[in-house]
Amino acid sequence: MPIISQIYVKVNNSAKVEAIRVRPNHTLQEISSALCAAAEVSDQGTPTCDAVLKLYSASKSLVPIGPNIPKNSPDTPYNLEVILVPKALHDDAKQKDAFVEKIKATAKILEEMPKLKKDVQDIEKRIRPSHPTGKTDAKMEIPLPSDCEIYSVPSSIISHKPNSDPTVHLAMTRACTYNVDRVKEIMATPRPVFSAAITEHLKHPTFNIWDYTDIELIGLMENMFIELDVVKTFNMNLDVIRRFLARVSVTYNENPFHNFKHCFCVTQMMYGILNVTGTIARLTPLEKLSLICATIGHDLDHPGLNNAYQINANTDLTIVYNDISPLENHHSAVLFTLFRDPKLNILATLTEAQYRDCRKQIINCILATDMAKHGEILAKFKSHATEFNFEDQAQRQLLLQMIIKCSDISNEVRPKHVSEPWVDNLLEEFFCQSDREKKEGLPTAPFMDREKVTKPSAQVGFIGFVMIPLFELVAKVLPNMDEPIIQPIRRAHEYYKSMLETKPAHVLYRRVQDLYLILSLQDAQDTDKITMKALKQQVEIMAGSLPETKKKTESSADVKSTKTVVEEAEIIAGSSKSDPTDSSGLEMTSVQQVEQRLQPNAEQLETIYLIAGYSAGIAIVSPSFMASCQFNEVASFDRSANSYVALHEFGHAAVGTCTGARVESITVDPDEGGLTKMRGGNQYLSLPAGYLSSAFFGALMIFCGFNLTASKAAAVFVGICMLATLIWAKNWLTRGITIIFIAIIALLWWLPVGNGKALRYFILFLGTMSALYSVWDILEDLVFRKVNESDASAFSRICCRGCMPPQLWGFIWFLISLLFLAVAVVAALYTFKDDGSD
Repeated sequence: MPIISQIYVKVNNSAKVEAIRVRPNHTLQEISSALCAAAEVSDQGTPTCDAVLKLYSASKSLVPIGPNIPKNSPDTPYNLEVILVPKALHDDAKQKDAFVEKIKATAKILEEMPKLKKDVQDIEKRIRPSHPTGKTDAKMEIPLPSDCEIYSVPSSIISHKPNSDPTVHLAMTRACTYNVDRVKEIMATPRPVFSAAITEHLKHPTFNIWDYTDIELIGLMENMFIELDVVKTFNMNLDVIRRFLARVSVTYNENPFHNFKHCFCVTQMMYGILNVTGTIARLTPLEKLSLICATIGHDLDHPGLNNAYQINANTDLTIVYNDISPLENHHSAVLFTLFRDPKLNILATLTEAQYRDCRKQIINCILATDMAKHGEILAKFKSHATEFNFEDQAQRQLLLQMIIKCSDISNEVRPKHVSEPWVDNLLEEFFCQSDREKKEGLPTAPFMDREKVTKPSAQVGFIGFVMIPLFELVAKVLPNMDEPIIQPIRRAHEYYKSMLETKPAHVLYRRVQDLYLILSLQDAQDTDKITMKALKQQVEIMAGSLPETKKKTESSADVKSTKTVVEEAEIIAGSSKSDPTDSSGLEMTSVQQVEQRLQPNAEQLETIYLIAGYSAGIAIVSPSFMASCQFNEVASFDRSANSYVALHEFGHAAVGTCTGARVESITVDPDEGGLTKMRGGNQYLSLPAGYLSSAFFGALMIFCGFNLTASKAAAVFVGICMLATLIWAKNWLTRGITIIFIAIIALLWWLPVGNGKALRYFILFLGTMSALYSVWDILEDLVFRKVNESDASAFSRICCRGCMPPQLWGFIWFLISLLFLAVAVVAALYTFKDDGSD
């Protein structure tokens, strides 16, 4: 905004001071007029005199009049003097000559009008974008909007890059480019009349759109407006609605998939969901109006090329919308450009406040159809799904977004004879884009390659990973969705899975690229970011659908192992992993996947129950509990059998050795438990090492106990620790316990019981004892035994000179032990998701 300066003047040294505001963009004439107004004289003077203005500063200096007059204060105003000077006598002959010259100049301009008209036509042709399908129509008229101005742009600054059109906003241009004759034909056709059976069928997801012409579909949309009760509520004009729908029908391009029939399908499914779930009675009229407008306009002027192409080709849409949902932003802009025409504005009867709310809801709903935001929206809705509050406006808006998202990808809700042609249409549109990308040298997506994609595997992935989770989540809020909506989706899923089973193995394995269709039914910019989990799960589905006999009879040249296919899938998705900047696109989806991975499966749940059982058993037979019951003889025997004492003492010895100590011996005493004698070293580290190392080793073994291969690795590690303890052992009790446990590990390693479960369970047992050793030993050392004989007591004496009691140090070590245990279980749940086997 230009900087405004304020000057103060008084006229002919009068006492009154006038304030005048001056901007740098004011002309000399404007400033002179303001000064004349302050002097109360006309800037034209009088009929016989001209007004001459003189402006003096406080120091009597003459100040130039113009936009850069220096600022002053009311205490030092300028003095304005107005002098009236008699006008010069006019020469009639000169006036006549000047008038003749003006007439000649006007005549010359009129002679150049044809040329100017031709120039305007040339400019108009230059600013018109080509039709998205590359077709021309002799009947097509291209009227400019009434408020559109044409500017002459010097050729030197016009960009010659492809897809560049900076002169006119794309949405306005496209909205004004339509087949006028087709609109007139629709408006001239009488409104179709539908039976009660048809209007009732319209409220259900099984409606067959292939039975109706476009004009009939427009009539059915009019019926939806009436049945939603928005026509009566907002006093809408049915002729305006019909003209608007006619214009929408020709603004949709003739793409194989994203066309006017797709617009009707999405709108009708939204209408069906509202009716079968009873949501139609819970939404306000304004929300219903927003929903139907959003579904009608959600793909307006779709070019048949998704967001990935727009970004890679650097089209005008990506320039205008900065690569952020370019198509969805364009659809919304075209819709509201249509509303600017009074003949099409079905929102004209809304109040200003209603219009603002309606516009906001429509835009939010259309932008929600961008699958790049799929994970984010699902995560938000999931957080409210269990206790959805219909009184919360933000949650209601989120529900509208979920309804349009469901409607947009709802073809598989319909009967097979209605839905299957849509899959063929979608694949054809994808193939056309892939062919164009190859021709233009742009990146291509495997799910669009006609040489790689099969319909069954594509649908199995998309239905299983996108549709079913989305609709089931909405079903937690909206009632009665299972039978009419979700069950048809499940049947479609089974249908395409059965088609997979008829495919030869080598064909299925070659179609691993089809997995990219999981997020493809929308304009997904991030389809190359599909998680490896989804890829692997789909490979398992494909491999699992093959009979064992077929797997064996296929030659090795034709059939690849599941592992090889997964590795190839990882290579396909590897490019997205290499770019760290791409990781944010699916941030919310990644959070959901982590949550899902932390949900224990049946095998992991069994392992957790086993750990809990071990803990309870150890608590029952723990020496501390025995001591509390005065069973000291049994307690002493139990301690002599505790193998975890070896790990505890090994921790002392190992840390002592690392800090320069000389280990003299390790013994297991029936009364005292374990004892490590060493000289030197760092006691600040070696004393806590007993508790903490046994807890850490125990947590590590618990982590490994969730998986057979990891359990074997843990068994090797425990064996090494036992052998090291055996070297340092100085009595036969220590040696005997150590040798027994080494023998047990070796026996269970080769024992063919439960596919290695015996070894896993033993490692879990050792891990639980070691992880909880600090609990029992701290209680016994600090409660039932002499305090000055414990590690905590010795550590308390050397640390802070006894400022903290041994009990506090023991409690701190106990908390660290529990932390180790919790981290081990969580890490195992995430890492070993599939099962407990190799």
